[in-house]
Amino acid sequence: MTDGFLSEQNASEAGFTLVEMLVGLVLTSLLAVMLLGAIRYGLTIRERTALRATAFDKVVAVQDFLRNSLTLAYPRLIGEANGTGRLEFEGTPTSIRFVAPAMQSGGRGGRSNFTIAMNSSSPPALVVDIDDPRAATNGRKDVLLANVAGVAFSYLPKVASGEARWADRWDAGAALPAAIRVNVRFPPGDQRVWPELLIVLRIDVDVGCVLDDLTKRCRGR
Repeated sequence: MTDGFLSEQNASEAGFTLVEMLVGLVLTSLLAVMLLGAIRYGLTIRERTALRATAFDKVVAVQDFLRNSLTLAYPRLIGEANGTGRLEFEGTPTSIRFVAPAMQSGGRGGRSNFTIAMNSSSPPALVVDIDDPRAATNGRKDVLLANVAGVAFSYLPKVASGEARWADRWDAGAALPAAIRVNVRFPPGDQRVWPELLIVLRIDVDVGCVLDDLTKRCRGR
């Protein structure tokens, strides 16, 4: 009798009461909620970091394009009706038009007309318009950066001595600027950052120009 009673008592003490099971379930649920929240927070941070890295890579790619094209801006001289000549270059505070090696020339020479400016879309974007004579179509327009608040071009003249000052407009005349500075502003709250971009032009002589003494123009232009 005694042995049977002790066995039943030990069996009852080895189990869990309903309260203990409820407490265990509540604690397990809390741990699961905390773990899920931590995982969700980690995924959110990872997604934001990836988006920020992608946006930065895009800005770097646009800067590389501007640097590569503007560095090789070519001082191609064209004649005017009054017998004078001017370079195919136009610089304003918000746009720039220049001639550079054709993107699809395949190493065979040729140059394209580039125009970089803000468009009138909503939201505005920084776009490039390329007139490539060797392309399949007569011209193409690509969006460099979407949702841009503003762009500012400034130009540094070549001076023999003294201090050169940046200008917000460039009248090409017979010379290109020594350097071009490009600043892009993003809307408030936009996490993109535009590092300072300073571009030094390499070419300052139109080697393809054979001056005609009579017309004062390059022959054939």
